Formats: sequence, structure tokens, C-alpha cells
Amino acid sequence: ELRGLNIVGMRRAGLDRNVIRSVKEAYKTVFLSNLTLLDALATPELNVNNEAITDFRTFLSQPKRGFLRPSPLAKATVDVEESVA
Repeated sequence: ELRGLNIVGMRRAGLDRNVIRSVKEAYKTVFLSNLTLLDALATPELNVNNEAITDFRTFLSQPKRGFLRPSPLAKATVDVEESVA
């Protein structure tokens, strides 16, 4: 079951708050919007000069394994769990 981003792990890894926010926005665009994957990959949130977003975009556009997107009902749970203080 997809639960969301590992914000705690990103903080422990020393990622800047702005990077975490960017990753969070990219995640929401891909997994929580009603966009197709191709449309989501073309959005500004996934086309920024940021190494973490570039890695995320590469992972999504060149998958070696499939991945699932949560149902729209999961959005409320993900938003609560991913708050960036």
C-alpha cells in the first residue's frame, strides 16, 4: 500500500526544506492529481533544476518495474502524514 513520502528519512538525510517541498509537490502532481503520467511529467513541478526532482523524474520515466498510484480516496491520509513543518 502506498502511504506517501518518507519525510523523516529525507530530513535525516540532510535534505533542505525547499528540496523536500519540491519533492512533495512533484509527488502530489504524479500520484494525487488526475493527470496521466505523461502529463504529470510535463508539469513545472517535475521540470526544475533540482537533483532530487531529476532523480524522481528519471525513476518515473524509465521504470524497470511498475508502480501504483493511490486511489483518490487516499489523498486525505497522505496530506496529513506529509506535513512539512
